Amino acid sequence: SAEHHVGRNWEPANDRVDQVILEIIEDPDSFVRWSGEIDAILGQFLRGQVLVMLLLAVLYSTAYAIIGVKLAIPIGVIAGILNFVPYVGSAFALLAGTFMTLLGGGGLAQVLAVAGAYTVIQTLEGFVITPRIVGKTRAMWMMMTHWNVRPFANCLRKPVGRPGRCRY
Repeated sequence: SAEHHVGRNWEPANDRVDQVILEIIEDPDSFVRWSGEIDAILGQFLRGQVLVMLLLAVLYSTAYAIIGVKLAIPIGVIAGILNFVPYVGSAFALLAGTFMTLLGGGGLAQVLAVAGAYTVIQTLEGFVITPRIVGKTRAMWMMMTHWNVRPFANCLRKPVGRPGRCRY
């Protein structure tokens, strides 16, 4: 996992970040190169995420419409959009699909069909769609985790009650 990778490689990652900052200070042209690389990675990741969101919206909408879930298309579209936040989109798809099935008078067979469609779509998303579309930008997740955790890590590593300023 990204957390394990960052935790295991914390010091080398910090050293590399320091090297990059020194390189940028010493050679301003390297800033253009680094920012170009970052822009390319972020752009590729965002385009991939949008494509995954679109595919999931189509899959959920189609599957739920075939099953006969009321409001299948809005549920699918919202689930696809919410997929950008881990677990939120998939949880919404299952809960909203089940809820609308029960509200619409669907029986156990229809609820099981919603659960089955959800399971198939999640399996496709986790093992086929996301790895093939967004898989090349996996390193970006490690980079994001590192930069999100870094400001707080030095504070958390200090013993509680120890005076001193946190180094960001």
